[in-house]
Amino acid sequence: MDKGVLIVLDGLWYFSSEAIHGDHCLTRTRTKKDGTTVTTYYHDMPAATMVKPDSHVVMPLMPEFILHEDGAEKQDCERNAAKRWLARHEEKLAWLKPTFLGDDLYANYPLCK
Repeated sequence: MDKGVLIVLDGLWYFSSEAIHGDHCLTRTRTKKDGTTVTTYYHDMPAATMVKPDSHVVMPLMPEFILHEDGAEKQDCERNAAKRWLARHEEKLAWLKPTFLGDDLYANYPLCK
């Protein structure tokens, strides 16, 4: 990999509840078959991990949380959090010559730019 490292970015849903929630929880509402609605409160983040082919050892890097921002019309999303993560860490990681990997959510021009 051009003597660099591989860094994988992928979303991680690390908390979910229909009863317990706080001010910073994201929400997802769905309608059940009986017509009632259920709101799920959750926390999510893109997790960055340094990986190496043919190795069982991985190194997790600092996360970037998906936030419920006060006053925002829409909830934050994994793609925006990944952009923030890349902007925050690009200079610190440049010496590693990283190649970033992600699923199809990351395969778009604004994020690749």
